[in-house]
Amino acid sequence: MHAREAALSRRTLLAAGGGLVLGAGGVAGWVLGRGGTEALTSPGARPSPPRAATRVPRGVAPAALWRYDAPSGKPLVRALSLFGGEIGYVPDPPRLTALSLATGEVLWTRDDLPDPQRVLPLGGQAVTARSGRLAGLSTRDGKELWTQPVTVMSGQGRLAILNGSVEDRTVIYHAVPEEGGSVETQPPYVVALEVPGRTERWRLRVRTGELGDLVLIAVPGLGDDVHLMERRMPGGARIYRIDGHTGRKRWERVHDWPEGLMSLLDYDPYSEQLLEMYRGRLRAAHVDADAPRWSLDLYDEPEGEISRKPDTTLARRVKGVDGPLYFLAGPHQTVHAVDLDTHREHWRHRLPVDLVRDRTTKQIIPPWLSITESGRTLLAAHRLGVVALDPRTGTELWRFAVADGTDGYQVHTAGRLALIVNGPSVYALPVM
Repeated sequence: MHAREAALSRRTLLAAGGGLVLGAGGVAGWVLGRGGTEALTSPGARPSPPRAATRVPRGVAPAALWRYDAPSGKPLVRALSLFGGEIGYVPDPPRLTALSLATGEVLWTRDDLPDPQRVLPLGGQAVTARSGRLAGLSTRDGKELWTQPVTVMSGQGRLAILNGSVEDRTVIYHAVPEEGGSVETQPPYVVALEVPGRTERWRLRVRTGELGDLVLIAVPGLGDDVHLMERRMPGGARIYRIDGHTGRKRWERVHDWPEGLMSLLDYDPYSEQLLEMYRGRLRAAHVDADAPRWSLDLYDEPEGEISRKPDTTLARRVKGVDGPLYFLAGPHQTVHAVDLDTHREHWRHRLPVDLVRDRTTKQIIPPWLSITESGRTLLAAHRLGVVALDPRTGTELWRFAVADGTDGYQVHTAGRLALIVNGPSVYALPVM
């Protein structure tokens, strides 16, 4: 799944993975929204108008604040890094561009990051990974301030950044053996590294030595506690609850009941349920159970088609709804909200059926979902544009699209901004 970077914990974590998706993330793809034709068609960043509290009429997209066009002219297919609320990082391998989220101004670019990872603002630096090593970049000009290999396995291995803590100024990463290496001789770890002194705060040994097979999940209301979810082979998941400050493991649970590599897995810390989505059926088990407690048939797979796994968000507490809501969108181009307390579908919203396919595999790509930090707006990007929905009811609030949307759409959120990606362009819209 894409690196769905949405939820914030009470004090520490910048963002949380949206779940363990065993496959590529969806690039989804409406055609001319509002936003001022100049903002939509002129290249380069446009200045941001004053952030007045203007109420937009229902059905009309808010005016675009600025636009950025990637110099390569190629579609931006990698997820943006929008942590911290001030700077957004746009990967266009091997280029990485830092933008002011307030104005869209290009702050700096680097052209030596062919394998982009998320970028975290920690200790006044932009922390990422380059050439298999952690790297600290200057947020002012992008210059490299330091690099460091993984702090376990004698420094020989590969890493994937999972998350970071602003207060502790700590980056959390998954360290795995080198290509062809053995987990017996090079055991994999999750490591928390303090950025200023680059000293190891804690490490936790895990089982999986494959990058992408482990995600870190944090939600508001759990204090310092976070969850790790790890894929098991040939199927299932292992879930850890740990103290994000000390790395101490509180408990560990193993689930073998999911279907295997073809299913999508998520974990909801609010209701403590493991969720499996496979061919339109949602099943769930409590973290201490060894079999699903309930199931829900949401949709049928398109006849004779091979589709990507649905896109999802972490379950969210939404004002006016008792239980946490789990949002998902499948290849049939419909968004579903499921109440994880009642085990019922809360609402569904059908988008225009205009399928977008992966250029290589020809798989149908599901809509791309993102919910705002406030939990007041759910955004669904599909083949023809972006739809803003009320998360409580599924009611459509507005639509956004550009004149030439042939590349489909992605959408990301940061604070009160929605960053909509279409082809090589990024549009910033104010959202609630």
